[in-house]
Amino acid sequence: MDLKLIFLINFSIFFLISNLINISAATDLDSHPNLILLPENCGVIEEESEISDKIRKITAGPRELRFMARLQYDTEEPRFRCTGTLISENYVLAAAHCQRSSLLSVRLGEHNVETELDCKEDGKDCNDPVQDISVKNVTIHENFQSRRVANDIALIRLAHPADVKKNNVQPICLPITSELRNAVNKQGIFSAWGNPSPTTLYKTVLDINEERKTCEDFYSKFNANVTEEVICATSKNNLNSCKGDAGAPLFQKLKIGENKKYVLLGFSSAGVQTENDCEDKKDSGGSLYTNVPKYMKWILDHLEP
Repeated sequence: MDLKLIFLINFSIFFLISNLINISAATDLDSHPNLILLPENCGVIEEESEISDKIRKITAGPRELRFMARLQYDTEEPRFRCTGTLISENYVLAAAHCQRSSLLSVRLGEHNVETELDCKEDGKDCNDPVQDISVKNVTIHENFQSRRVANDIALIRLAHPADVKKNNVQPICLPITSELRNAVNKQGIFSAWGNPSPTTLYKTVLDINEERKTCEDFYSKFNANVTEEVICATSKNNLNSCKGDAGAPLFQKLKIGENKKYVLLGFSSAGVQTENDCEDKKDSGGSLYTNVPKYMKWILDHLEP
C-alpha cells in the first residue's frame, strides 16, 4: 500500500478519535452533576447604561452589575484590594494570586464605596445595605503558577449563603453549555471600581484577542504563560484593568433561552500599565484575563452543596 495513503488513513482515524473524545468531554460537562449547584436565576439584566468602544468608560447603574464582589483583608488601609464575581449564593470566583491568609470577608452589593447607601438620582430608590460575609475556605487551582500567570483561578466559599433576594445582589451566569463555551466573543464588558482611589463602579468595552500575537510575544519576555486558558484584552482608548483590580470580571450579554443575560467570560489576572496606571502599554497587546470557559470543568468539580 502506498505510504502516503497509509498516512492519510492513519491521520483520518486519529482525527475521528480526537473528535469523539472532544464530543464526549463536552457531553460530560453539559451533564455534570454539580450543575445543579449553580443558580438558574442568574445574570438578569435589570437596568443597563449603554456603552460602546468609542466611550472610555461609564458609571454603571446602582443595580446594574449585582454580581460584583470586593475582597476584604486584615491589613492596613486600603483593606479592599481585589475583586471577585458572585457565581452562586455560596461561591465567589476570583484570581488565585489574590488569595492570602489575611483574607477576611467578601463584600456584596457595593456600588459607590464612599456612600453608606447607594441610591438613584431621585435619592429615593435606594439599594439594600451591602453584605459582608466571612470566608469559610478557599480552593486554589492545584497548578497555579504566579510568575507564569498560569491557572490563576480560585473559588471562595462563603461562610453562609448570600441573600440573593436583596435588590443589589445576584450571581452572574457561567458558560455552562457547549454553545456558550464555544461562542466567539470579539468584545466584552469589563467592570471594576478602579484603583488606587476607588469610588463608583464603572464599566468599559474591551476587544478580545484582537492583538493576540502581540500579546503572546510581549508577555513571553516575562515568562508568562499566554495559552488558550488566557484571554488577551485590549481597548481602543487604551483603558484597561488598574493595579488592584485583580479578579474584576470580563463578561458579555449572551442569549440564554428567550433572554439575554450577563455571562462571565474571564477576570483580570495580570497586565503591564503605563505611569497612568489604568492605561495599557501600547506594545503589550493588552492585559491578561483568566479564560473562564476553559476552566468550567475545574469550577464544577470543586463546587460543594
